[in-house]
Amino acid sequence: MRKKIIFVLILILTISLMFIYLKQQGMGHLVIQTNNPKAKITIFKTSSPTKGRLVGTGNAIVSLGAGNYTIEATAGDSESRDNITIKAKATTNDSLTLTKSLSPAYTINYSASNLSLSGSDVKFLNTALQQIYEKDSVQKIEQSIVPNLYPITQLSWVNHQQAYVVVNTLNIYYINGNSDSLVAWPATSPEDQTVMDLDTNSSGDLVYARAGVIYRELHNGAGISKIGTYDPSSPQTEVVTRIAPDGTVFVSSFVGNENSPPTNGHAYFVNPAGSQVKYSGKEIVIQASWAPDSKNLAMSTYSNFGIYKYPTGQIITVSNHSINPVGSFNWVITNRLLYVDQGIIWMYQPGHTYSTKLAVVPGTIYHTVPFFSSDPNTIYFSTDPQDASGTGASIYRLNF
Repeated sequence: MRKKIIFVLILILTISLMFIYLKQQGMGHLVIQTNNPKAKITIFKTSSPTKGRLVGTGNAIVSLGAGNYTIEATAGDSESRDNITIKAKATTNDSLTLTKSLSPAYTINYSASNLSLSGSDVKFLNTALQQIYEKDSVQKIEQSIVPNLYPITQLSWVNHQQAYVVVNTLNIYYINGNSDSLVAWPATSPEDQTVMDLDTNSSGDLVYARAGVIYRELHNGAGISKIGTYDPSSPQTEVVTRIAPDGTVFVSSFVGNENSPPTNGHAYFVNPAGSQVKYSGKEIVIQASWAPDSKNLAMSTYSNFGIYKYPTGQIITVSNHSINPVGSFNWVITNRLLYVDQGIIWMYQPGHTYSTKLAVVPGTIYHTVPFFSSDPNTIYFSTDPQDASGTGASIYRLNF
């Protein structure tokens, strides 16, 4: 009887050791350091962004199963987060820097989007009146620019004096100061000629989508050319067109709405010479923004937010911790990528692996190009006039 008991105990111990060994074969170690000894460190599985586990304060060492995780470090109103991949039987080191959360300053009470600033002069699309407005607090100017253009449904700035606009979803105009000129108009019946998306760059290059065709006009005077297509057959078709500073175009088309994942996705690049370049990502891109170097494309999918390295196809994950898709983001001066996630403005800088919390949004930012930077240490943004918090429509300034 005693021998049987010893045998059973040895068997249980052996099985337990085998289980521990097999489990450890799929485990990796994570070493986390922060610049704040009071920072609480929480780890989330990418697949469960709302279920985190507190693993330490200040610094931490933890064993994790192989896979993708999000790390958050918080101390008061300061916060930083990073995305990491744990490999079996390997040690991963990560460092997070926390900075003090900033407070946006109220500047102008207007229903505004598509901001442009020069000194004390601010220009924007008045979304209530659907006209371009100008307000200069020093010169005491407050007026509508080119008031004959109405209603303006899209606006993209070349610089503070020049822009392209879409009027009544159909006609594209070029604005220079207070003058305007017609650039493109429907060739056939208006009902199928809506301008789906329009974008320009600081050189004055233009790209837009209309009736299943992608058009581009470069500033060298070569005229408007057809550079691609998309399928316009579904009434829920969406198109994203983004032109880089060097004239490279990114196109993404898909079918979908805000409440469900997109389908029928198709994306590609077109280089300045007019040749198409493959987009190698696997997820459908629903929003995008080029960096000033024309090589980094920030892009949002239904489940991830990251940077596509053009033309190599490498994808860097910036955030996969979002409950909802990241829809408001763009690059600003000094190659900083700002994005809004769950009511917080985050900053990501290439060369770092983490995002830093800048500020809590006093309302809701809903614009696809939400931020404008007039210098390396200042950004401006505007909030949604229909925001449920009751803060109303306003333009804010945020000093770094």
